[in-house]
Amino acid sequence: MKFRIIYPPKYESEKQYIVDTIFRHFFKLENILLEFSEDVSKYEVHIICEDCPSAKKVVLNNVLFNFDESEWLTEVSLPITPLKYISLDGITGNFLFNDAPILYGKKSGTIAYEQDGDLRCDVDLFGGIFFLLTLYEEIVIRKYDEYGRFSNLESIICKEELYFRPVVNEYLEILKALFARAGFASISDKRQYQLIVSHDVDVPFSFNARVFDFFRNIFADLLLRKSFVIFIKKIAARLLPVKSLKYKLDPYNNFRYLMMVSEKYSIRSQFNFITVNGKGNIDGNYEIAESYFGVLLKEIYERGHVIGLHPSFETFNNFDLLSGQYDKLKGILDNLSIPSDYLGGRQHYLRWKNPETWQIWNDVGLKYDSSLGSEYYMGFRCGTCFEFPVFNLITKKPLELIEFPLLVMDICAFKLKSKENMNNVIMEINKICRFYNGNMTLLFHNNYAVTDYQKKFYEQLISKLI
Repeated sequence: MKFRIIYPPKYESEKQYIVDTIFRHFFKLENILLEFSEDVSKYEVHIICEDCPSAKKVVLNNVLFNFDESEWLTEVSLPITPLKYISLDGITGNFLFNDAPILYGKKSGTIAYEQDGDLRCDVDLFGGIFFLLTLYEEIVIRKYDEYGRFSNLESIICKEELYFRPVVNEYLEILKALFARAGFASISDKRQYQLIVSHDVDVPFSFNARVFDFFRNIFADLLLRKSFVIFIKKIAARLLPVKSLKYKLDPYNNFRYLMMVSEKYSIRSQFNFITVNGKGNIDGNYEIAESYFGVLLKEIYERGHVIGLHPSFETFNNFDLLSGQYDKLKGILDNLSIPSDYLGGRQHYLRWKNPETWQIWNDVGLKYDSSLGSEYYMGFRCGTCFEFPVFNLITKKPLELIEFPLLVMDICAFKLKSKENMNNVIMEINKICRFYNGNMTLLFHNNYAVTDYQKKFYEQLISKLI
């Protein structure tokens, strides 16, 4: 299909990014022409299917890209809360909900109606998708937690409880339904559900923790986790420290176990490694250049799994630090004859700042990131279960980096009060990912699959998800 999208002038780079992302990346369409015309009302964006001669023109509301430039990236341009919801009556599509939140648009509007021969929608679908994918509010609100991360609890997504709703996916389905009602040819969806499992290797060995941390951990095994076997194993590993994949005493040295579980269900695990030795501080306490890790990296690659980077705590806004750690991992992989031309990973502690971290990852040469999750909740921080190309709101330029939003993290899951509640939340997120043929991204640290309970939970979880 050949599409022509006509916007009024202003914010040309932002509009080009969102049109390319929606039509080229999400819809997999190539014949797209974006035009800017003074003849189009500043409150509208027009969508025309050039090779659908009997089809109506689709006219969407234009709100976000209509703000004055002095109001851009200020609180004035944020969605008005509490959000209103619009009924989806009047269009037929692949909808999980019978309404949709209005981030931008007419608060008492209509999802679809005909006027002057056009099919109109009172919601700014393009602006809402742009707001979510660029994490627009995180630059505006600028409230951070004790680790320097954006405070997700201050976000509109969290306050409006949208973290369980992939609004980007919902808006994409509304667009397709509008196109169908207007008489456009159907957009085929060739995506397939994908379970993406990753393991951030913060603590590869239990024996080399600081003394205080070691004793606190083993007593937690005994008193909280009620695992006497792990308690004994960690003490034995402390007394007889051995760095070998065959070593059974150290319960954290479980990489073969994690690979085995993934292979059982024909999925690939990604292992993200810290390449700087933190000597027991927040960045862990191991040296990836040691021969043990050479053997481990080689086995991960030969068994068909993925190796990634887990940049240290201070790298989130430091190009030189991140570049050095990237070069170190790349050099080690090159020496092991492991391909290193497509590396990605996740920031340690999910320490990420918009847009600095994205820009640094892009400039270093990393290809994809999966840092955009939350310690406070599981769900859709970016409003989607799809991967997407990213955009720097400050430089007004698209980047080559691809973001795979993190939906579920073990640390967050285990904070829930009961196993039943934990399972229900994770499975509900997975159901949504399946509904949209999206990516279910799961982070499970190697040191969270240690006790019999944790391993049983992990294996049952993978089985249910897949």
